Amino acid sequence: ASEPTNIRTLDMTSIWNAQLNENCSYFVFVTFVEIYNNYIYDLFDDDILNKAPQSKQLREDNRGRPYIRDVKEIEVRSSEEAIELLNMGLKRRRIAHTQLNTESSRSHSVLSMRLIQFHNDIPLTSLTKDDLTISTIHLVDLAGSERVNRAKTVGERVKEASNINSSLMVLRQCFEVLRENQAQGTSKMVPYRESKLTSFFKSYFDGEGRIRMILCVNPTADGYEEIQHALKFGELTKDVMVPRALPPPPPPPPIPPKVTRGHGVLREVDNQQQQQSVPFFTEFK
Repeated sequence: ASEPTNIRTLDMTSIWNAQLNENCSYFVFVTFVEIYNNYIYDLFDDDILNKAPQSKQLREDNRGRPYIRDVKEIEVRSSEEAIELLNMGLKRRRIAHTQLNTESSRSHSVLSMRLIQFHNDIPLTSLTKDDLTISTIHLVDLAGSERVNRAKTVGERVKEASNINSSLMVLRQCFEVLRENQAQGTSKMVPYRESKLTSFFKSYFDGEGRIRMILCVNPTADGYEEIQHALKFGELTKDVMVPRALPPPPPPPPIPPKVTRGHGVLREVDNQQQQQSVPFFTEFK
């Protein structure tokens, strides 16, 4: 018998397959954006191919959690579909030739995957958001900090490098304040609003979800200073432990949801039920 059209399952190559519950149905949705010169662009939107694509707006829901307005969220049913979308987005990401790198990333990118789970014994016609378990993972590829005199950048590349370095500096400052608050018992304000990158992950600096950082460095002698800087940054983040945030208060009456794709309640763009979210930051040198 053929599979019902309104039920989704993951194929055997899925990265979540080891934890699948046969009594549940699963949906997986993917978004892919880049943060370029402190503006957010949707890598799944064909508008990105234009010379002057429209940037996306960063908003907060009624619980204060950030989300990207009007971002294109695509449902995937296999790892092959997800990888195909990833490769499409990577081809659209801004890169440029510099003295140090023939394909230097000129933006930060954020690949987000949402896994939505619900029990099969709940009829789809009576399914509500309270019946859903939603988990999200963000894979963040940070553009590496860049010294203009070494990279020999000019013109627009200098502006890009300035924005990259500025956002990385804000990210470092956020971790420094968190570590200071942790060590001294203070409650200084974390300056996440100083850049789009850190604003997007505000909830994580407030203790929701977990953060892991992976450093990728080029082990060459002439890059010694940059490597040391990156390793010290990684050591700083390792020392930070953010207390888990308290559950947010009940939200006010809901606003009619925006519809993307999928079946029934699963089509709602819901940024209020993300659980166990884990952003991975990678800095390439």
